[in-house]
Amino acid sequence: MKEAYHFLSGNVPGGIGLYALVVAAVFLTLFAISRRNTLFTPRHFKIWFAAAWGIITAGYLFLWATDPPPHLLSRYSTLFYASDEADRWLACYFRDEVSANLEPFRSANDYLYLQRWNYLAGADCAQPPLDRCEDIFRKLPLEKAAVGEIRRQNGQYLLSLSRRDFRSGQAMPLGEVAFSPDAPGEALPRALSLLRGDFPLAGRGDRAGLPDKNLVLAKDAFYRGDYETGLERCRRALQDHPENEEIRQWYYYLRVRQARQLKLNTPPEASSGAEPPPWKAMALEARAYLVQRFKENYEAGIDDPMLSNMVAESFIIDELYGDAEEFLKIAFFENPFDIEVLENWTLLHNSRYKEMPFKSEEALLERILDICPLNTSALTRYVERLLAHVPVKGVPAAKIRERIDRALAFNPASAEALILSGSYYTTTFQFQEALEAFFKADSLQPGRAIIQYNLGVTYFKLKDLDNAERYFGRAIEISDYPDAHLYLGVIYQERGEYEKALERFRYRVARKQGDDDYYAVQAMKGIRECLEALKIPLPQ
Repeated sequence: MKEAYHFLSGNVPGGIGLYALVVAAVFLTLFAISRRNTLFTPRHFKIWFAAAWGIITAGYLFLWATDPPPHLLSRYSTLFYASDEADRWLACYFRDEVSANLEPFRSANDYLYLQRWNYLAGADCAQPPLDRCEDIFRKLPLEKAAVGEIRRQNGQYLLSLSRRDFRSGQAMPLGEVAFSPDAPGEALPRALSLLRGDFPLAGRGDRAGLPDKNLVLAKDAFYRGDYETGLERCRRALQDHPENEEIRQWYYYLRVRQARQLKLNTPPEASSGAEPPPWKAMALEARAYLVQRFKENYEAGIDDPMLSNMVAESFIIDELYGDAEEFLKIAFFENPFDIEVLENWTLLHNSRYKEMPFKSEEALLERILDICPLNTSALTRYVERLLAHVPVKGVPAAKIRERIDRALAFNPASAEALILSGSYYTTTFQFQEALEAFFKADSLQPGRAIIQYNLGVTYFKLKDLDNAERYFGRAIEISDYPDAHLYLGVIYQERGEYEKALERFRYRVARKQGDDDYYAVQAMKGIRECLEALKIPLPQ
């Protein structure tokens, strides 16, 4: 019943419940008129109600069809894997090259779900076992996938291609291609010809990237977020092919991501000195090369959404959002289903969305999660944003629960989703359920400060101050979690240990993060109350 309600509601504001309420209100209004006005005959009542019902239903169906529920989106993908672990890089090569030669989308509701997105759920689909990947494809659900198995047979390499329908579970063999591991790119045109007719090819002339093992594994490291490994692989590839621009381009993609990580780990005060911080020099160097590459591609009429997006990232790192916006627009209109482009849009102020089909950060995050529900970073931002203003019951709470449950259905061992689930339960006063979620997350990733902190918060709200103190202490031991100091200050204050409370409150105030730091403000109030309790004059 619940699933049917969500299906019929789709993403229409108010859903099927509001639709039924409006239809009922129109019916009762017209019925009341027919009972009180003799000129409004039963025949008039039937005609007017039928017309009103038709208009309301047509409007509802239009809104439902223009933004259908996520499970009604149509998706196609690839599933390339190697039977032998030593040939995994070949599976990654064909995965990336076939995906690059497929249309990224066929309509507003039909798009290419990239196989590499399964890394977000910790699933490596480039080698057996494939159970996790197939389970993800079924739950999305995926309409069909181009499946390619790489195996060795009688001293030669074979790529066996088939079409797999994940709705019906049926598979249809498409053919085999023999190839040399030293030149896998030569097999690409034949492989694409076997897929033609079953999958939408982009018509880019069967273009192929450099079949260099180090470059292929550098790309794969980039997709997995292992930027150090990716850079090392790129350096090795450049030693073998020093003039190759594709390798150099990926090298600078990795440098942009490395610079972004370095900036996140650099204290703000370290970036405001006379000498520019290391991340800034890295971003400038990468941007200079990538912008030049973009110009060359533009003049040659080559579309490359990844390049446009990475140029935008290099500007975002430097907080040059106006420049980033222009490149993100280019990348978005080349592929509106690219979740990395959409994630970068969320880093811009929503006033910059005015020419885009999304009007708020919340709508943008929902779009990312509709396309790829495995994206826990988008889920975290989405849930935290809604939890800040969520009522205990109602539409926002139901939306949060639905998104978290969907993420856990794909990856039950996702500590991030379990932490969000615990936060949801804490916010909605379901404290025992919150503890269960946090303890499960702790069993999966023991020793994380955020989990210890959340356990402390939950016990604090249960008035179990001893356990709360213990977990806040653990959060501080692990990574000096700032907000844990505030809670410890409150615990000591409630016990009458004002000197200890003052120490914690002052520590938290010293780590104030901006004028809108709510916890720092609460710590200041705690200092005032403790000083008053100790009868110490307040500083002027």
